[in-house]
Amino acid sequence: MAFGLKIDAFLEKGELVRFKEDGKDTQILFFNVEKILDNYDISENYILQSDDRIYIRTIPEFHEQNSVTVFGEVKFPGDYSIEDSKTTLLEILQKCGGPTARADIENAFIQRRSKEDVVDTEFERLKKMSIQDMTPLEYEYFKTKSRELIGKFSIDFNKLWNGEDSSYDVALKDADYIYFPSKISTVSVSGQVKNPGLITYVPNKNYLYYIEQAGGFSWNPRKSKIRIIRASTGEWLKPTKKTVIEVGDMIFIPEKPEFDYWEFAKDFMGIAAQVATVFIVIKNAVSQ
Repeated sequence: MAFGLKIDAFLEKGELVRFKEDGKDTQILFFNVEKILDNYDISENYILQSDDRIYIRTIPEFHEQNSVTVFGEVKFPGDYSIEDSKTTLLEILQKCGGPTARADIENAFIQRRSKEDVVDTEFERLKKMSIQDMTPLEYEYFKTKSRELIGKFSIDFNKLWNGEDSSYDVALKDADYIYFPSKISTVSVSGQVKNPGLITYVPNKNYLYYIEQAGGFSWNPRKSKIRIIRASTGEWLKPTKKTVIEVGDMIFIPEKPEFDYWEFAKDFMGIAAQVATVFIVIKNAVSQ
């Protein structure tokens, strides 16, 4: 009546849950599904009663379908079947035809999405705290983890694909995500410049060149806090004139905080008065 068994049915042990006469407690009767199908007359082929519950379990890990997704600038993007923790990254790259001529292989990445590998209990704890309650080290850790792509592998795809270093080859897991972005040819300038936005990338130029191309500094830049955000790693760098900007990088110029001279003057006068008072007390004590 239930249209038969599914292919993944566990036949060795079925369960029949039956309420006892008091209507509260239950008893569990086990039966072998395969034996009943072979011989309807055996004792395990129980006569059913009203409100009985029958459970047929699934064979554990039956024909598991593990796959990874390859997206972006590869010849044949899509989902690919793998053997969990056996199929390697290089094998999948070969199956999908490898990166196209438009692929930015330097910024390609693989992201692991299985929860057991990406869970960070410390980061989860810090997310529930206010910044004021964090220690300086905890806040630094929180900032760093917030900027990172969760589950991203540290892999040099260029060396792996070109056969220079097989140590970057990794065994894949179900739901891994492999992405090859398109090549970009710009640098982003954001913050306190006259014309923020994308600037055409020119090799071997420093950050000052791109700020100049963005119209120069606006009226209130905080030049000591300028940072370079690397496109390839997400790392924040404090630049010097020798720091070479790479394609895809972002140059961030924050705004200088407003300074309240009146508040500063009041605070200074208050501190000066306290120091003068202490000086007078000490002087009087010494003179006595």
